[in-house]
Amino acid sequence: MTRLRIDLIEQAISVDPHFARCIMGKNLWLIWIAFIVAVFMYLVVGFSLQGMVLLQPDLIQILGMVFFALSLICAAGALLLRWKGIHEPIQMKTLDPQTIEGSQKYLMFSILAWALTETIAIIGLVMMIISGNFYTGLPYSAASLILLALQMPISE
Repeated sequence: MTRLRIDLIEQAISVDPHFARCIMGKNLWLIWIAFIVAVFMYLVVGFSLQGMVLLQPDLIQILGMVFFALSLICAAGALLLRWKGIHEPIQMKTLDPQTIEGSQKYLMFSILAWALTETIAIIGLVMMIISGNFYTGLPYSAASLILLALQMPISE
């Protein structure tokens, strides 16, 4: 069944070379929007769970520093992955998102970069829950939203 679907897509692409770009573009935007919506859902969950779990302030401070460092690593990883996996190869003409292989590579690197960016919001959710304070997670969610905005799918 899967092979039949792949054959049909390959036939459609051979007839219309813009078919791959259209399918990839719509799917990418849906996935990207889902990541954005998830960040807002984490905020809702964090707001509703604030005050339920409280750890020692010293432990929260240590975890806050560790989570901040992890967030920086995730942000750098997402931006580096996006640059080295998508933007640089497109500029060097080694990646063509118009082809099937190029669009698959573009999709893979985009989703991986967005997942790393989403991790920052999840870390913020954990900070909200363990500190009992909604506002401790807001910078993480804001950073995640800003990075997602910087990594919007390429418009044709």
